[in-house]
Amino acid sequence: MIAISGVPASGKTYLCERLVRSGFRCISLSDLPEFRAVAHDGTVDPEDLAGIVPETEFIESHLSHLMNVDAVLILEADENTLVLRMKSRGYSDAKIQENVDAQRCGAIYYEALERLPANRIRVIRSDIHSTDPLKEAVELLERFGHEDR
Repeated sequence: MIAISGVPASGKTYLCERLVRSGFRCISLSDLPEFRAVAHDGTVDPEDLAGIVPETEFIESHLSHLMNVDAVLILEADENTLVLRMKSRGYSDAKIQENVDAQRCGAIYYEALERLPANRIRVIRSDIHSTDPLKEAVELLERFGHEDR
């Protein structure tokens, strides 16, 4: 299973929808009853995520990199784009800044690195057309998605 992660508004759900349209299985972590059972007031113990093992090829969430996955694709976007998207979703200025700062310092990458070797983690810009997130996701699945760790 490949995690599609990134700060809110980085393009995870859009990529998941593209994967589904291309014939792959991709689900949102927040749609799983097992996740809703361990999420309390927007917080989750990462150890609780390890026990969630859905039958899918891809799972998307800003927390999916904390799951027991084979590889992680981290999506990043231009800061101005992130701010506009988060404002349109009703995020507070403080929450927007927190998420922008998390992307700037590579927080998700370093959290993923605690669980996987660097060669199983890929960071790409979802808003630059020179790199297709769909192609990157499928490549990770082909390379790591069917291996035992």
